[in-house]
Formats: sequence, structure tokens, C-alpha cells
Amino acid sequence: PSSSSINEKEAVTEVTMKMNKKSFILGGYTLSPRACALSCMSSHFSGKWHRLYASDHDGLSFQSLQHSLLGYAGPTLLLIRSTSSTNNDGNSIIGAYTSTPIRNSGDTYFGDDDCFLFRLCPDIRMYRPSNNSNRKFVFFRGIPTGKVRSDLSLHGWGFGGVARSPRLFVRGTFDDCTAAVRDTTYDHGPLLSTEDVTNSTVRFDIESLEVWGVGADNIIEKALHLYGGYRQTADAALEKARTVDKAQFMADFKSGLFESNFFAHRQQMQMGRGECLLDGCVNDDEDWSSDEGDS
Repeated sequence: PSSSSINEKEAVTEVTMKMNKKSFILGGYTLSPRACALSCMSSHFSGKWHRLYASDHDGLSFQSLQHSLLGYAGPTLLLIRSTSSTNNDGNSIIGAYTSTPIRNSGDTYFGDDDCFLFRLCPDIRMYRPSNNSNRKFVFFRGIPTGKVRSDLSLHGWGFGGVARSPRLFVRGTFDDCTAAVRDTTYDHGPLLSTEDVTNSTVRFDIESLEVWGVGADNIIEKALHLYGGYRQTADAALEKARTVDKAQFMADFKSGLFESNFFAHRQQMQMGRGECLLDGCVNDDEDWSSDEGDS
């Protein structure tokens, strides 16, 4: 068969899984049948689980997700509780395992043959890389460092397929995400329950999303140690960028450059010259004198 199907009852075996925090998707701190089913998919899930991000705790924010992931130097487990954006067929729980650290790769794929996709609800299925693997395992199209504002619909986390049409894609807005039945990297089969009927790409919204660092104790400890160093360096660079931007603004303000441009712009608009020193400004023939009276 193209996919691995696991009976949830059969999957409840003795495991040594240890969660450091609550899973809102799998059901608390205890070992639920679904958590045990995951441990049967890969030995990496039978050890320590360290929660890196949970939308129910950290907020449904792509910026927060990216901040939590980048710099963590270990394997990660993605869990998604979805709601269909096309019909009301209930929730699905799907996810992916990435065996290599997440990095801001743009449309460039990374990962290896240990990566796989899965679903836990309505039933349990697993999709490993196929024999004719195209090796397009995962990409992370993050927000560039130092960029404060960005169109989140252009960013996201993709698995399989091609960059323009991944097998599974978590959009930066966390809505209008997509899941498909087939691609050339992973085994074929439905991720969402609606795919069983449509046999095509299905759009869905995200109700809850979690990312966990998983693996043996030494793997988690090393990854967290490197993560701490990365975060310290990244936060210092961000603070430096903010300081430089603020210093430049204050220098322009004190030198009179900011005021000169602003008041010259207003004078030109009042005189009806139709020219503007500020980029993106359009003269709509408003009566600017009334604005002066209010200031």
C-alpha cells in the first residue's frame, strides 16, 4: 500500500515518552493513545519531548512560530489541529516530522529520508518518502531578519510537492492552508478526511498548532544549548538594528532634515505645485490650511 495505516488501539505500547509541558492537541501531559501511536511511528518519539511552540499558549502568530523554531538544532515534530475551510466535516489532526534543524531556507528544500508526514485523526496514517523520492522534503519560507512588516501570505512552512504547490503548506496567516493526496516525495494518501472524497488539494484553517523538539535526552540537551546561544546572538543583533534605526532617526530629527522635508512638503502642497518630496504622496487638492488650524 502507498501509506502505512496503524490501529490506534494496537499502538498503545510501553514507551518512555516524557513531555516537559502540556500538549493542547494530544491531551495534556499524560500519554494519550494518539501520543503512543506517534511513538510507534518513530523511535525519536519514544524519548523526551520539549515544547518549542504552542499556539494555545504563545498565540497563533507566524512571527512567534519562527522565533521559536530558528536556531533550535534538533529534530522537530509538527502537530496541527485543523478545521476545513471548505465544509464542516469536523477536525483533523495531522503533522510532520523533520529530522534536521529548521532553517530559513526560502523555497530551497532541506531534510532527509527520515522525514515523514502523518495524520492522527480521523484515523492514523503515515507517509514516508517514496522509493522514487524527489527529495523535496521540507522548506521554511520565513520572514527576513530585521524586517518588521511583511505580507504573511507570502511566508510559510511547506512539505513535499514543489515550492509553488507543496503537498502540505502552512501559510503564514494560518488560514487557507493546503493539503494534497499525492506528490513525488512522500507516499500517496489523504492527510485530511475531505481528501478521501475529493482526491485533490484541500484548503483548511488552523485551529491549533504545536512544535516539539523530540529525541533522546542528549539530543534535546545539545539542541537547547545551541538554541540558547543562537537566540542570544540573534536578539543582540535585532536590538542593535533597532538602536541603529532609532539613532539614525534621532540624528535626522536633530539636524533638521526631518522637519525640513516635512514642512517643505506641506508648503508645496499648499501652493498647489503638485510636487511632493515624500515618496508615495499624492496631491488630492485638499485644503491643508484647515489642518494647520487644528494643530
